[in-house]
Amino acid sequence: MVFVLISCCVGNLKISAFAEKIGEVEIDADSLSTNFVTSESKLEGNVILRHQGMILRCGLAEIFPASETNQEPRYILREQLALAQDTQLYSLSAQAGEAIYLPTQDELTLQKNVNFQYKQAEQLFTIESENLQVNLNNGAVENLVSTGAPSKFTQTFGSKTVVIEAASIDWFAATQVAILKEASLDDGATTFSASEIEYNTATGAISAQGRGENRPKYRFNSDVTDKQEDKKNDT
Repeated sequence: MVFVLISCCVGNLKISAFAEKIGEVEIDADSLSTNFVTSESKLEGNVILRHQGMILRCGLAEIFPASETNQEPRYILREQLALAQDTQLYSLSAQAGEAIYLPTQDELTLQKNVNFQYKQAEQLFTIESENLQVNLNNGAVENLVSTGAPSKFTQTFGSKTVVIEAASIDWFAATQVAILKEASLDDGATTFSASEIEYNTATGAISAQGRGENRPKYRFNSDVTDKQEDKKNDT
């Protein structure tokens, strides 16, 4: 573990910041306090964490290194948390109340009022939930697991917006498919619900399954069509 003190003077104002590097994770802030016995650290004020192309900003961060009781490094980030990542394949951004980052497991968990946005080519969707686990593979998003009460997924295809509410959302980057449990989908013209729905975020294709009272249910909203026809007649 290496600590570096960076100082510069602007007029009579002295600005100090600390930078810490643990493995490949870099984090800096306006102030830092640490315990050289436990190696636990606390950073405050304009905290910026950078790792594998991700940038996380917040007001407070706590670092717990690997130890006998803590098998791997753990970063806890709080206060106005914001996440950004921009790659050649996709870009993402998010806001949340706090996050737990386990760099050795390639796992980032966003918690409390999570608002997550993912964009790839013409594909753009958002997830709102209380808990969103972002699983990475060498820094690239591999899987998103959202849970909450409930989780909300929103995507726009051209002029049509799809809104999904589900007990859980499990999205896989390799297939572009989201597995939705206890879910309902509304695109304005139709409403679709089932105990499990498979939704392709690249094509909009939907399939569902269930048994008994949990069999897939489909409703055509005729009033929406009537309004669309009235609008056409008016023009």
